[in-house]
Amino acid sequence: MKCPKCDHERWIARQRSRSYVIVDEFNEWEEDLECYDAGHPYGPYTCVGCGYEVEELDDDVEIYMP
Repeated sequence: MKCPKCDHERWIARQRSRSYVIVDEFNEWEEDLECYDAGHPYGPYTCVGCGYEVEELDDDVEIYMP
């Protein structure tokens, strides 16, 4: 879908993922090991070009946040 404001075709989406990390003795992050599970991206979606936001990526979108 193209952005209705600027015609850009790339969007920032949210995605939940789980990964293994290494922590120290105080449970502070030290290093990423791997991402082993990632869910399907979901909205709201933000246009990379202009910041316009929509709930869904389809041709009949409504404004999420102006």
